[in-house]
Amino acid sequence: MRSGVGYGPILQGSARSWRAPEMRNLAIESGRKFERGTIGEPSLYPKGPEWEIIDGNRDYQLIIDFPYHRDQEVAVESEDGVLAIRSLKEDAPPRYHIEFALAPEVVEESLRWVFNNGALILHFDKRRG
Repeated sequence: MRSGVGYGPILQGSARSWRAPEMRNLAIESGRKFERGTIGEPSLYPKGPEWEIIDGNRDYQLIIDFPYHRDQEVAVESEDGVLAIRSLKEDAPPRYHIEFALAPEVVEESLRWVFNNGALILHFDKRRG
């Protein structure tokens, strides 16, 4: 190890990988939980899904950025006025389960969606009248 900079695993519930005793004691006293990972590695899911709703003349379009997923790893369901989108990956955090309440003018049966390169694009027709 050079000048206090290290590379190694952080074990859950353990502060042994910390070099400075005062930092180790501070972490233990605060009751802080540690996640398993490796210093220098990016988080598996550094950000959650972001979305945009576009209100068109004849339809609604919902665009959701669903990073780190492929089309077969995303489930889209619409039932009783609720649109549910969730990750099928076992290690995905809870923020990858999103629900939207559908407006009364939405034709629920008209749901069409496509998943392309991390972007989930959904279309709903509006009721005419």
